[in-house]
Amino acid sequence: MNKRLRVMICAFVCGTLLTGCQLAKEEAELKQEKDKLIGVYMTTEYVDTFDFERYFEENIGDIMNDGEVVIEGDEQSAYQNRIYATIVEEVSVDEVSGEKVTHQSYKFMDLEGIGYYSPVCYETEEGNSYVAIESDPGICDAKSHITGTDAGDMIELEGTIYVCPQEEDVVGVYCNPVYQCPDGSVYLVPGQGMSFSGDVEGSSMSHKLEDKVTVKEKGEEKTYVNSVEMHVKTSYAPEKIIVMQMDASGNKLDYQEYEPGKLPKEIEPLVDTEYFIVETYKMDGAGDYVVTRKLVGKDETFFQTMYVGEKKVCLQTMTAIQWD
Repeated sequence: MNKRLRVMICAFVCGTLLTGCQLAKEEAELKQEKDKLIGVYMTTEYVDTFDFERYFEENIGDIMNDGEVVIEGDEQSAYQNRIYATIVEEVSVDEVSGEKVTHQSYKFMDLEGIGYYSPVCYETEEGNSYVAIESDPGICDAKSHITGTDAGDMIELEGTIYVCPQEEDVVGVYCNPVYQCPDGSVYLVPGQGMSFSGDVEGSSMSHKLEDKVTVKEKGEEKTYVNSVEMHVKTSYAPEKIIVMQMDASGNKLDYQEYEPGKLPKEIEPLVDTEYFIVETYKMDGAGDYVVTRKLVGKDETFFQTMYVGEKKVCLQTMTAIQWD
């Protein structure tokens, strides 16, 4: 985001300079040219990591002479700190072997948002590494594609975030790039924002990031290409979900109404069920119901529905279908 910053000499600015960013590390620790783009961290507020203290120290002469300094475009990036993620070890049970498996994930603990990235994770005991696709519940319609060759790897991520439109307020979503350093640490920097206004469903905006890094491994050059494309769309808030089981003749065998976000994790169809009809009831700005329907046949093993989480962002939940 190109942000025009004006700093005036006043008591407020001087007071701000005394406070530091607890989440930021010194820029000199890592080399930017070797860091790889691995995804995005979506927030509903602008992530401000501007280093006022360093800015003031390096520009105090100009500030004292003119009383005002204007920083625009790329010049401002020189004073942006990074927010680093915390490595969290999570334990899951393998469905086949029943053994416990420990794996790593990266969390921005003190920053509320929705993550979607593909970090390289390292197994502490074996010393092996692997690429993991991490996505939070707010990432809907997620698609990922990994291509590995002797010359390098390509990782492509794509996803959608649904936000509820608001008649009086502007809804903003910021797409903050996430990078991984050679030492495995992961950080984000402030990114561009997309905003919507008006109580209308169906508005859509997209933002794509792409990065290419060439490194030498055992004397050979390899190229790593990472891209992530995020879509932000407006959607009215779901009010209720209706799930119907139908037979081959189109007769209704079962009818269940659920509160959004409270659907069962799995459903076992009745003996004669041939397909499901899933209806989502949403209310528009005029107070009228808008209904969307989805047909789920035997070739599908699950269906997804949405509910409204914090900050008017829709979250997606999955219900598995236990055919046969």
